[in-house]
Amino acid sequence: MAELRFGPEADQFLTDLEADLPGSEVLLGKMNSALDRLEADPGNAWCRRRRVQNIGVCGIAVVHSDTEWLILWTPLMDDGVVVHAIVRAP
Repeated sequence: MAELRFGPEADQFLTDLEADLPGSEVLLGKMNSALDRLEADPGNAWCRRRRVQNIGVCGIAVVHSDTEWLILWTPLMDDGVVVHAIVRAP
């Protein structure tokens, strides 16, 4: 199991999403499920399906209401993971 660490942008996104309830509870649940999978096994192919080669960042896609979101993350040397940002997919 990896330790999840959150960069300021990802932390702020989740904080804002929690504050925006009740309208965003489904999206928050989907994000938390994806983050749980990342924490459980960051080496799993599901967590690495999207990769931005030129900057070495992996992305996990989360779809909600016809909008695709990306959880952008990188592994750390100490078996941790940094979640840099959660953004709408281009």
